[in-house]
Amino acid sequence: MTTESRREFASIEAAVEDIRAGQIIMVVDDEDRENEGDFLMAADRVTPEAVNFMIMHGAASCACHARERLDELQIPMMVSDNTRPSAPPSRSAWTPGAGSRPASPPMTGR
Repeated sequence: MTTESRREFASIEAAVEDIRAGQIIMVVDDEDRENEGDFLMAADRVTPEAVNFMIMHGAASCACHARERLDELQIPMMVSDNTRPSAPPSRSAWTPGAGSRPASPPMTGR
């Protein structure tokens, strides 16, 4: 990365103020972990336009749900045991994405 392409990171205080103001922020993790960024905003400030922005400019969307609600809706966990070396100690629990479909056979071109 060149000096010209570097971006300054906002302070945590500035990020909290943006969240309080209903803004979408991007939180990034370490280059040595997954080296990815996540859009984040206050749930009580979400609008259809904000969801559309995050879907159009992000790779996936995530929302927090109580285990009881997932069980009630019969939404399974994506993996039963996250043992990836870069996984956090909390073993992040993920469900399939809202737009996911059952796996289909691979296309062979025949």
